[in-house]
Amino acid sequence: SMKEKDPFLPPGSRFHAAINVLKNFVLEYFDQNPISHLGIVVIRDGEADMLTNLSGNPKLHVHALEKLAKEPSLLSGQFSLQNGLELAGRSLGHMPKHGSREIFLIVGSISTCDPGDIFEDTLPKILRANIRCSCVALSAEMYVCRKVSEASGGTMSVCLDRNHLKELTLAQSLPPPRLMKENMERNRTCDFIHMGFPKRESSDVPSLIHSAKSDRQFGRTSYQCPRCTAKQSELPTDCAVCGLKLVLAPHLARSFHHLFPVPLFTELSLDVSSKTTDKSEDIKIIISSNEDSKTCYGCLRDLSYNLNSL
Repeated sequence: SMKEKDPFLPPGSRFHAAINVLKNFVLEYFDQNPISHLGIVVIRDGEADMLTNLSGNPKLHVHALEKLAKEPSLLSGQFSLQNGLELAGRSLGHMPKHGSREIFLIVGSISTCDPGDIFEDTLPKILRANIRCSCVALSAEMYVCRKVSEASGGTMSVCLDRNHLKELTLAQSLPPPRLMKENMERNRTCDFIHMGFPKRESSDVPSLIHSAKSDRQFGRTSYQCPRCTAKQSELPTDCAVCGLKLVLAPHLARSFHHLFPVPLFTELSLDVSSKTTDKSEDIKIIISSNEDSKTCYGCLRDLSYNLNSL
């Protein structure tokens, strides 16, 4: 059904519509979560195959999707939800426990052919691993997809058109609230994450560097890993030699604001000394993110000011 043309998802078939949206999703996902990892699983002929392994390099996934778009004949046969969840769950099982684990499904089929019982065999494994599943259907909703999504704390949606599909997909790029359970509260620990801040180097003579589209290529500008001095073509990424996560300070800042968001700013008072509309009247406005604070967090200046000075 992915090869069929859908009048609500022009132009082309559902397959090409999903590929175009997924390429935008990959870029938006790493823009919002620069230090996260992403992997792509393709389900065809009743089997699930890893298109890309878990990686922090967005260009690697985009290149794989572009290559897949040129070979739509590879998508054929029955859809198997259970095999897809099993493969994605095994790949996420090696990820550290301090991060969230999520499976996002884009389904074009209206049926699933599974080797076993999803509710008895697969769903308990997903819940034990604290994996959240969310699904977007291109044609119609399947009962099993909704039950798995609701049980794991995810969402289930059906797209109406191309813009709605893009909206539902990009909404998954923002990190959802963490699933907190009683055993996780008791066993909460603090883990250290190894990261490296590479140094950018430029030379007149091209040198061999690691790239996403190919194993190695020649280039004049590269980022040197601080652990093994291997050269990478772009950031953020995992070092191709030692596996160290290579990031920059802005990447950490964009991930940090999801953990500790800035409180909403609230207008505290609007003091008008007179009811007249004369422009010479003194109007004071105090705006703060905390009702007990009347100063700016950045410069510690008083937030009261006279509108006549504007």
